[in-house]
This record gives sequence, structure tokens and C-alpha cells, in this order.
Amino acid sequence: MPLVNITIEKNKVQNYSYHFSEEKINYLLKFIKAIAVEDEKPEMSLMDEIEAGLDDVKKIRSGEVPRKSLKDIINVKRGNYKML
Repeated sequence: MPLVNITIEKNKVQNYSYHFSEEKINYLLKFIKAIAVEDEKPEMSLMDEIEAGLDDVKKIRSGEVPRKSLKDIINVKRGNYKML
């Protein structure tokens, strides 16, 4: 699996290294691109969107929602996201 290095430079430099599959790297890049767009003013704050998405994933993993919905949630474009 490819190695992903993340460096955060704030008050001090923090380095993180992870091994991810190609699929997870693609999702990570999509996520980074989505949060990097600052031109849009969404109805929900970014943290609210992330928390709502995580709640949906928990529902899927617990069996409350069909598992096939996970890929649909991940692949929807910003603005078309529907809460479960």
C-alpha cells in the first residue's frame, strides 16, 4: 500500500505517515479538494456536514440503513447531499 505523508505547519511542525489503499487515497484527495474550496458559502458549516456524514456512516454500519447507500453518500456532489 502506498505511504501518505501529511505535514502540518502551525506553531510547530507535525508529521503523520499512513499506509492507504489507492481507493482510500482517492477519497482523501476528494475530501481535501472539497474542503479547500472557500468560494462557496454552504447552508451548513463544514463541521456540521462532516458530523452529519459521520452519523450517516454510523447508521449504515449499525444496519439502520442499507449498506449500499454508503457509496452513494460518498459519491454525491456537494449541495446534492441528502441527510438519511
